[in-house]
Amino acid sequence: MEVSIVIATYNSGKTIDRCLQSIRKQNIDQEQVEIIIIDGGSNDTTLDIARQYGATILENPQRLPEIAKRIGIRHASGEWILIMDSDEEMPNNSVLSNRIQFMKKHPEVKCLLGYYKQPLGYKSKLGHYISNVGDPFSAFAYQWYIGGNIGLIKKHDIANEKDGFIGRFTDGDIIPIGDSVTMFNKAFLYEKYEKYIDSENTATIFSMIVHDTQLVAHVNDDYVYHYTKSDFRTYLKKLKFRIINNIFDQNGSGYSAVSVTNSKLKNRKYFYPLYCATIVFPLFDGIRMAIYYKEPVYLSHIYFAWYVLIQILFQYAKKLLGIKSSNKQYG
Repeated sequence: MEVSIVIATYNSGKTIDRCLQSIRKQNIDQEQVEIIIIDGGSNDTTLDIARQYGATILENPQRLPEIAKRIGIRHASGEWILIMDSDEEMPNNSVLSNRIQFMKKHPEVKCLLGYYKQPLGYKSKLGHYISNVGDPFSAFAYQWYIGGNIGLIKKHDIANEKDGFIGRFTDGDIIPIGDSVTMFNKAFLYEKYEKYIDSENTATIFSMIVHDTQLVAHVNDDYVYHYTKSDFRTYLKKLKFRIINNIFDQNGSGYSAVSVTNSKLKNRKYFYPLYCATIVFPLFDGIRMAIYYKEPVYLSHIYFAWYVLIQILFQYAKKLLGIKSSNKQYG
């Protein structure tokens, strides 16, 4: 098997057909493409659609997407493991072949990162903000207001090739977040990090790989369309989900787990309240993103930044009082 694609689902019937169809349209031998669906108990059409595309279906009793990805990686049989979400779509039929070709050309690189793009004609303006910013705290910690994750790699580019580039990260550098749209070399993953597969999330393992190899690749213009469920209320729930994970489940959380080995990244969290309190800085970042991305929705950045700060303070207060918060569902 050449590539295994791991997808966490829960009542994903509205988006998963588009996702799986884009995978089956890829211009590589489909007999070498394994789709693994890890489902958290869907009661809609998700599993019926998955079966139509020949996907392997596994159960995720805990429902949370990070648990699902661990299960999927454990069952993957492909030479390469690609993490996707059910609301993502490959925009053309050469995404997989371009990635695999670039990674084979550079065997010293063990992981590859893509990025999100707003689908053409997609009406959700808030989705544009979510795809590029993720959440205000991460944007502040990683300073990716302009260019996102890929901007971090470009700053460290050592390849200068026509078909892609490779970022080299040394001790002390802030490493990009690798979660969805990330591809791993399975043999290297199991050789070096198998003991972490069942306990750490994909972002943490990605960080380990980049820290140890110092390398991460990106193919030019490698993105997926992100059909995020992006109404105002759902986004606030997702922000709260991430905050609870970071405060109460630090071993399994993205920022908290990754920042343990990076003092520069870890120390930035202490400046986030000051960043919000100035009002000027989040407003400035919102304005410059609105200009760069040509979308007024980025002006709402100051509101989301403050919502995150209030949730952080509230959840930390609960932790100090011995009150446990837990996540049962993403968003």
